[in-house]
Amino acid sequence: RKGYPHLAETDVLVSIPSAYPGVMLDGAYLPAGSPLLGRVEGSPQGHMIQALGRTWQLVSYHPHNGGGGPPWNKDRHGLHTYYTEVLSWIQRARI
Repeated sequence: RKGYPHLAETDVLVSIPSAYPGVMLDGAYLPAGSPLLGRVEGSPQGHMIQALGRTWQLVSYHPHNGGGGPPWNKDRHGLHTYYTEVLSWIQRARI
């Protein structure tokens, strides 16, 4: 977000469950060592994965399960709405 002192941009990785769209998208990964870890809603988890040539750390973030977004509806929600939830999540990061 404009004026955020910790970084100008970030990548976010979202794992797509094999049962999607029947099950909700949930959680997000930030690059390991990101200054957003501990500043965004949700607790950083010890689970790390390798993808796209980088190491990613899982953040326990659940927008459709008590995290501020509407309850998951497979007929209404999907990648297009999760993208919006993730952008909002990053925008709310604590300074």
